[in-house]
Amino acid sequence: VKADILSVGDTFWNGQYPFIDYVTGGSINGAIAAANANIAMSGAHTIIVPGHGPVGDRASQIAFRDMLVAVRNKVARLKAEGKTLAQIQA
Repeated sequence: VKADILSVGDTFWNGQYPFIDYVTGGSINGAIAAANANIAMSGAHTIIVPGHGPVGDRASQIAFRDMLVAVRNKVARLKAEGKTLAQIQA
């Protein structure tokens, strides 16, 4: 029997916003790319072991990726509107 388990470490923070270490080259786009890679390697029954949070599945990985995309897009829109960092964080 083949185990359908994917351990993805810090590329998946289930139910949480991740720490993205910009100082060492991390980026929101990199986090999204990693989430997409995890999704591509998983199936409907895959158990996904995150770096943080409860064990998840493909649906929770997709929700995490979608949250990252939504945050990136919202911040980009607010920045384009000329909002300050404090206004964006509010």
